Amino acid sequence: MAGFVVGIVRMIIVFSFQSQAGNCLVPDTRPQWYHDFITKINFMYYAIIIFFTTIIVAVVVSLCTKKPPSRLLKRSTWWSRFLSEPRTDNLEEEIAMKPLDEKAELEANQEKKTLCKRGYDWFCGYSATQQPEEEGNNREKLRKITSIEQDKRAKRLLQVLLVLVISAGVYIFGYFGAPQ
Repeated sequence: MAGFVVGIVRMIIVFSFQSQAGNCLVPDTRPQWYHDFITKINFMYYAIIIFFTTIIVAVVVSLCTKKPPSRLLKRSTWWSRFLSEPRTDNLEEEIAMKPLDEKAELEANQEKKTLCKRGYDWFCGYSATQQPEEEGNNREKLRKITSIEQDKRAKRLLQVLLVLVISAGVYIFGYFGAPQ
């Protein structure tokens, strides 16, 4: 967010001090600080400034916040991603879907939904009436979705696509960056 703010501030300054500076017949009336901080500094240097600003803010915020307990870090960092120990936080309880007690209230809510909302629910697979046996099925779907395990076929496909994207980038850089 800090890098975004620095970039937006520079963009606003550039847009607010538009002038006919490229015209040799008109004197440049922009203030001196504009020339020192905007005109003389290349935009790529601003990218580096934004990069380091973001890193500094991330480090400062990380150092100023208290360390989370180790029980909350299971399977949330790179080094603990393959731990099979269960987490002891309330994540499963928060995610678990609870069926409504009264069917009449459920039907009343369903009737209040617009056609667009009901179509969206149908398209996304949301069910207005959820049976208890479906709840176990939903937990299994949730486990599959939140799992970080990857089958070999998907991993290989992603590696091949990565090589293609990097190759295309190198080719485009070489084609457009080479002197003609």
